Amino acid sequence: MTIEWLRDLIIVIFGIGATVVLVIFTVMAFKLFFRYKAILDSTRRITNSIENITGCVQNEIIKPIAGIASFIQGLKQAGSLFGIFSKKEDDSHGRKR
Repeated sequence: MTIEWLRDLIIVIFGIGATVVLVIFTVMAFKLFFRYKAILDSTRRITNSIENITGCVQNEIIKPIAGIASFIQGLKQAGSLFGIFSKKEDDSHGRKR
């Protein structure tokens, strides 16, 4: 048993150990990948559902309310042009003009 034989034996043992560790890490990586893939798919489905719900809320509630609000704002502006909603100003003696 010479030093070269011992060196070669240690290299072979470390090579086998590194191969075993690499195989174990690969198997663990695949297991984690498939576990997290399911979680990511579920998260993606939930996100799509939330997007659909917010789209419906926007189309069915927010847009009509915004339309009504802009209509009311337009009425106020048109009314102020014609003096319908304007307040009467007091003169210096407290009388209304």
